[in-house]
Amino acid sequence: MTNSETRRLEMLLRVQEFGRTHQDLFPPSSPGGEIFDALAAVVTRLDEHAMSKRSTARDGRTQKNTAREDVLTHLDTISRCARIIANDVPGFDDKYKVGRLRSNQAILTAGKTFAREAALSSGVFIKYGLRETFLEQLNASIEACDVAVRAWQVARDGHTSARANIDAALDEGMALIKRLDIIVTNRVGDDSGAIAVWERDRKVELPRRSRHTKDAGEQAQDVTPEKAA
Repeated sequence: MTNSETRRLEMLLRVQEFGRTHQDLFPPSSPGGEIFDALAAVVTRLDEHAMSKRSTARDGRTQKNTAREDVLTHLDTISRCARIIANDVPGFDDKYKVGRLRSNQAILTAGKTFAREAALSSGVFIKYGLRETFLEQLNASIEACDVAVRAWQVARDGHTSARANIDAALDEGMALIKRLDIIVTNRVGDDSGAIAVWERDRKVELPRRSRHTKDAGEQAQDVTPEKAA
């Protein structure tokens, strides 16, 4: 989750704890109790979406990057061997130049091209020191990379979905806070201590500013209907 999302989640958690502390004022069947229950459900969904977003992004990217590097290592080995062969067979290395491969598709295309061309001269490569299994290893790395890239694309879709779900859940949570503000204020009544806690808990903390900028006392954003933008 981003810093902004995390701060809003922390605010929702504080409000949820406020409801637990004062649950005698907000029984489950009351409007306030129902909204606090709905808020708890939002917090649960946020936790699930945040975990999904974090895991899909990390795992898919790591596997893809590892697979890419494996293919590039094989291509580099073949390219260097081809340059050595070119000392005896001029122009032999023309088909085995790696260049700057950045995109996943460019790496896969180069790998398949190398595999096709090298299959026609595998004996020469082996004669100059490559293992007899170099083509099998190259093809295996290309296949693994292809699978990893596809899995990463699926993970990206999951990451995008989780992010959208987080945004929707946070919006829902903020709307619930605004509904709760009037109910809590009315139910707490003249308890100035509880009101002060509520006023603190229902605000989204802003990132701390440098002492060279504005007064550090402006540390929270009001989310009540009357004061929120």
